[in-house]
Amino acid sequence: MGTGVIKIRSANYGRTNGYTCSAGVPAQQRTNVWCNQPEAYSILSQRCDGSQYCELNVGPEQFPDPCANTFKYLNTSYSCLHAGAGVIKVFRATYGRRDGTTCTSGRPPRQLVNVNCFQSRTLQISNSCNGKNSCSLTTSHPSFSDPCYGTYKYLEVTYGCYPARSNLIQVFYTNYGRRDNKTCAKGRPSSELADIDCFQSRTLQISARCNGNNTCLVSATDPSFPDPCSGIYKYLEVTYGCYPARNDAIRIYKANYGRRKRDICSHLHPWFKLKNVNCLLPETLHLMSNRCNGKSQCEVKVDNGVFTDPCAGTYKYLEVSYGCLPFKEGIIKIESANYGRTNGITCSQGVPTQQLTNVQCNQPGVYCLVSQRCDGTKKCEVSVGPTEFSDPCADTFKYLETSYSCIPARADFIKIFHTTYGRRDSTTCSAGRPPTQLANVNCFLCRTLQISNSCDGKNLCSVIATDQSFPDPCFGTYKYLEVSYGCYSARKDFIKVLHATYGRRDKTTCSNGRPPTEVAVANCYQPRTLQISSRCDGKNRCFATFPDPSFSDPCVGTYKYLEVTYRCYPARNNVIRILEANYGRRSRTICTTGRPQSQLENVNCLLPETFRVMSDRCDGKSRCEMLAENSIFTDPCYGTYKYLEVSYSCFPPRIA
Repeated sequence: MGTGVIKIRSANYGRTNGYTCSAGVPAQQRTNVWCNQPEAYSILSQRCDGSQYCELNVGPEQFPDPCANTFKYLNTSYSCLHAGAGVIKVFRATYGRRDGTTCTSGRPPRQLVNVNCFQSRTLQISNSCNGKNSCSLTTSHPSFSDPCYGTYKYLEVTYGCYPARSNLIQVFYTNYGRRDNKTCAKGRPSSELADIDCFQSRTLQISARCNGNNTCLVSATDPSFPDPCSGIYKYLEVTYGCYPARNDAIRIYKANYGRRKRDICSHLHPWFKLKNVNCLLPETLHLMSNRCNGKSQCEVKVDNGVFTDPCAGTYKYLEVSYGCLPFKEGIIKIESANYGRTNGITCSQGVPTQQLTNVQCNQPGVYCLVSQRCDGTKKCEVSVGPTEFSDPCADTFKYLETSYSCIPARADFIKIFHTTYGRRDSTTCSAGRPPTQLANVNCFLCRTLQISNSCDGKNLCSVIATDQSFPDPCFGTYKYLEVSYGCYSARKDFIKVLHATYGRRDKTTCSNGRPPTEVAVANCYQPRTLQISSRCDGKNRCFATFPDPSFSDPCVGTYKYLEVTYRCYPARNNVIRILEANYGRRSRTICTTGRPQSQLENVNCLLPETFRVMSDRCDGKSRCEMLAENSIFTDPCYGTYKYLEVSYSCFPPRIA
């Protein structure tokens, strides 16, 4: 006979007919054949799934009574699954006592009376046993604290054995610090446990060390972890999973924290805590999706501290409907981002009411900042605070709200989006550095062109970030290189700018938090189609930073914005065709920064030969670079500061 493990298919404690277990039972105790206990399947699955054998005492200690005065029985359907040579996977573990019959031999009644005494030890036992062929545990271990003094306790573990596939670690979330006063608290004075709001995210560091490995060892006393709260006894908290290289990802469909039925999670709770079945929290779907979508495994603590309380006095539970979709590794694409507050529920736990009332608090530039930091990366961390974002509304408790997608990364070649060298916050690359080297957070040089020239089009690229490689933008500040990039296949769409203006054309766009005097002028703009086209046309992605020194100010004192209309076209190995070109000057506003008025007056400075020179150099090519100087074009107007102006399109080779 082969060795297998139990899998519960269905279970009911009650009565569904009049003849089962009827011998010697009075007729009045067999008449109710609609007697069901909804929690029987859950109770039995937790006790028996994954075990080779399972014993269960049937009575009120195990199952709440669904129908008084009816003679009940336990009806179970199960299967035996093949248990080949594999490894352990712990599903659930509790230490304490949940009934009055298990491990009772020779024990006095007073040690068995408390059947609501248990502590979850799933994480602890999983860390000790998951992935092993055998595992031995002792309940006298000092890490098992006593959940109920004077009660005789036992360790209850539900587990299964699965084929030993070479799985890989995937870190979901990591904190170093302290978030409660119970974890790792044994033998510590209360002063070392008092601060439970002391933690720093270390997801990126631990992910870099552990993701993709079969095993990983990290010391919580690692010197690269700065101390988030001196004098507090800290611990390293890691949520992770082990998965085959190809795995499914979670997709949340529906979720509610509250109560919609009286019989779910009702055991031992008074009726008045169960009567409100219209207890809903619409925000649940948003919170669960942000926590779980795209992950292979997700754990969420169910309490008011995470979800807020939608109905005080009601005993609530978390109800989730989800599916597992094929997991496709990709890169981040930020869809929307806001730093501020748009409702009174999110991040409201323990916050004074007066700091939650302003729900029109928006920071307009956040999308750009988060996109530059995260787009094109597989994982991204952003420190939320005044070093990263300016304060859009004083005295309001703010949070960062982000919506993003994961785009398939068919890694053929690198495309650099945005690169800076310097320092833009006080937390990145800060371990072991004195405060004087971290104080300047407005120190950076754009190095997009330099890194693009080194890395674009390659499968792999290495760049050394030192002052010898780049000019020093701020002496005495400890700097780092920040790169946003993506990996794309050779066939990709490209940008074509249709229209661009810089200024203000209405009173509502980009007006949040601005005084009326800065948005009053709604007819202030300059065409910038040519400049933006020259930067962006033909590229997969394009960044424009404002205020740009090459853009003159069309209306001093007015808060301006850049408005761009563009389209994305398929890149069918197209080539350039020059439509119009001039080297000289036709405007007093283009390329004027730092130039005296005398070099800008001649706006009739034309060189007809420019079109031929540009056509000879660029027509029929996929990419073209040209230095705009007199040695190439000759000087059409001495003493005038000149620029190169080009209009072009990309066509299939047969048209060019």
